[in-house]
Amino acid sequence: MEKKADFKTMKKSEIAGFVWDYYKWFIIVGIIIIAAVVGIVRHFLSYKDSVVQIALLNCNKTQMEKEEPDFTDFMEMYGYDSRKEEIKVNTGYDVDINATSSAEIYSFQSFVALTAAGGVDVMAADEETYEFVAECRAIASLEEYLPGGFMEKYNEDIVYAKNMDTGEDFPAGIRIENNPWMVEHGFYGEDCVIGFGNGTKKEEAAVQMFLYILGESDNF
Repeated sequence: MEKKADFKTMKKSEIAGFVWDYYKWFIIVGIIIIAAVVGIVRHFLSYKDSVVQIALLNCNKTQMEKEEPDFTDFMEMYGYDSRKEEIKVNTGYDVDINATSSAEIYSFQSFVALTAAGGVDVMAADEETYEFVAECRAIASLEEYLPGGFMEKYNEDIVYAKNMDTGEDFPAGIRIENNPWMVEHGFYGEDCVIGFGNGTKKEEAAVQMFLYILGESDNF
């Protein structure tokens, strides 16, 4: 039989103790439900469509921890609405091409799966890692996206990788040295390579961001 209490004869501390002892699980579940509802509401109120998603592998994360890159000029240049749209930069992936542990291998497999699902539009990494990722089918050929004349202009800086299905080499990325955007944000201390995720579904925005990072927005 449920214990009854005469709140009129109890002190405030006794009432609080009684309520907690007999109703704590109802309270806990209620708090969880309320928190979930608030979280969902906040998510939909603050949700913004992703213009483009950038993945920077093995980069320096210090700058991102301090302040995220400001893409205001990019948004204005291409007519995106910063109130409803945003650019996402992911610096959370560290790829070790010599990984042997199951956790490291699983992490890399997850990244490849994310790329295949269209979760990466523009990608950058050190050259050795980039070539490895490209050969794992995570990076698209530059020829599929870049405007005419670009390949010729950057001919000496093109990084090639082997297509594991055909055995042929394909232009996978552009090697950039002391790139102003990368240097400004401190993502890479040395040269890096930049290209396109193999599953991108936002081809136009990906090309725009690629050219923006290279400082070529006005030339193509």
